[in-house]
Amino acid sequence: MNRLKEIRESRGLTQQELAEVSKVSLRSISRIEASDANFTQKTAEKLALALNCTPGEILGKDELKQNVSKEEEFILNTFRSVDDATKDEIMRYIRYQKYCARESKKHVG
Repeated sequence: MNRLKEIRESRGLTQQELAEVSKVSLRSISRIEASDANFTQKTAEKLALALNCTPGEILGKDELKQNVSKEEEFILNTFRSVDDATKDEIMRYIRYQKYCARESKKHVG
């Protein structure tokens, strides 16, 4: 059983609003929520993007969240919410920090 309705309502969205944001038809959303329709991975991805969650969460597969700390969840949600240019900056920063950590280890040992 999918959790689309639960997640949509927790975000304060109507089916119509979700349809507009996700570019998934209102009829499809209604049928998915009623468990009357199977849906593709692409549809799950569109809905997840609009709801700021994972396709697994919509499908009721929460195993991806099992070992995620609050800090990691915050970082992931923040990363998902920013534009592509900001994501690029974040990734450059992370790569730089990894590089610095490796270099630091070389000089310690």
